[in-house]
Amino acid sequence: VQKSRKLSHENIIRIHDLSNLPGELPFITMEFIRGSNMDAVRLNQPDGLMSWDHLRPVVVQLAEALDYAHRQKIVHRDLKPANMMVTEDYTLKLADFGIAATLNDSTARSSLAGTVSGTLTYMSPQQIRGDDPRASDDIYSFGVTLYTLITGRPPFKSGDIRGQILNQTPPPMTQVLESAGRQNTIPDYVNTMVMACLAKD
Repeated sequence: VQKSRKLSHENIIRIHDLSNLPGELPFITMEFIRGSNMDAVRLNQPDGLMSWDHLRPVVVQLAEALDYAHRQKIVHRDLKPANMMVTEDYTLKLADFGIAATLNDSTARSSLAGTVSGTLTYMSPQQIRGDDPRASDDIYSFGVTLYTLITGRPPFKSGDIRGQILNQTPPPMTQVLESAGRQNTIPDYVNTMVMACLAKD
């Protein structure tokens, strides 16, 4: 809550307070969003795929939200479509900084060292290894998020997911679509951007 309250950006859900009243479960108060999350939005599209034209405005807002958070030295560490809320007018509200970490904070780094938390299919290789939090954790998850919204599945979804994230290059998005018998037009620059985000280094 303390980390999230530092973030004041139109594309990040506002966290107001943590209430811990005697005899009651603690709860967080936050901005109310009338809309849905990007997982649900994708599932309502033809073939369960987001077209780039439809997705692009949300992606731009997501990039701006992450850039702002990183400049505040905060990394999200659980970026995925379910944590991307969109309002009725298609304004993005990035949610759930629940496991956010502070960059360049020795206390935060030491308390998180060796721990792994987040959603496995969206985690960066270094996050899986339990390395110190860094902005590239979110950049990798940004790539997985786009990959999932465009193809309908994450780069690695079955078997030894941890080992695949650490050691394997994800299949190109066009290959995933072809093997599933689905069609989605992906501009070359989007392919290049997503695969760059998913690079091991």
